[in-house]
Amino acid sequence: MPESLDVKIECAAHHEPGHIVVAAAHGLRVKPEGLILDSLGEGLACYSRQLDSSDASRICVLLATFAGYYAERQFRERRGYPVVDEKYWFFYSYDGHEARQLLGGLSTESLLNGNVPATQAKLQTQSKDMVAQHWDAIEALAMALLAKPFEEWRPLKSGTKLSSATTARYLPGEEVVSILRRHGIPAFCTSEC
Repeated sequence: MPESLDVKIECAAHHEPGHIVVAAAHGLRVKPEGLILDSLGEGLACYSRQLDSSDASRICVLLATFAGYYAERQFRERRGYPVVDEKYWFFYSYDGHEARQLLGGLSTESLLNGNVPATQAKLQTQSKDMVAQHWDAIEALAMALLAKPFEEWRPLKSGTKLSSATTARYLPGEEVVSILRRHGIPAFCTSEC
């Protein structure tokens, strides 16, 4: 059964902060765009995806990538909303596609017993634990994002667009960093902030 737009927006408002909280907790910098949530329930967490090309950087991004799913899942469970199957998410979502690419780019030395599925399971558990540990920060960002009014869609620097929505809510990078710091996460903006 299709979900209401209100539920979709609430879930996305928790999904995207999950990404950015875990990213910031691992030292990845927040971009000036911060968090974006459009009026159709599509969102974007804007943070630097790579510090360098090392496996350690890939692992930080992987943890942040998985965190969106786990934040949304925790929110859904708390509200009694249906939960998206983890395997379905991994194989059919944009985030799952990104995670598969990152996992495939890890060197054999960085894999748990040289095994991609075991490494994936370990990182997913770590990400899920981080979401639980930082739930208050995720919830604070979600509430701040949902409190913003819808504005006319602002083009992204990349030129891409989330959806066909013409309006979105924006929580700028500076505000994201301020909220994260209040929750004990030493977040920083990229140089453009």
